[in-house]
Amino acid sequence: MPRLRPAEVLGRGAAYGLAASLTLLISAPLLPPDERPDHLSAISFLALTIGLTLLVIGAFLWWCCLGDIRRFRDWRTLTGQTSGVTVIAPACLRIGGVTLPLSPTALLLTHLTSG
Repeated sequence: MPRLRPAEVLGRGAAYGLAASLTLLISAPLLPPDERPDHLSAISFLALTIGLTLLVIGAFLWWCCLGDIRRFRDWRTLTGQTSGVTVIAPACLRIGGVTLPLSPTALLLTHLTSG
């Protein structure tokens, strides 16, 4: 199997995040109009906070186990107590990449609906 690269993992996560942003665009009009800006600004804040936190954690874990990064399907091949980090590092990067595109989308929707 080819090795995982951080840029490819983040790129795929960002693509998934753009798809998730479309669901946010579709579901935003379903919120009550008087509560819509509050909900969207909370989504924006949470997505940014969670995304940046997971990116920092994922980058640190990736750096810690630089020689051995594994995919989820390699979970059964892990040996030892600390080898789970080799699977968690790309997972944190990908989930962080998914949540980051949600933040500007929700912030843009907040400004559009409050105006």
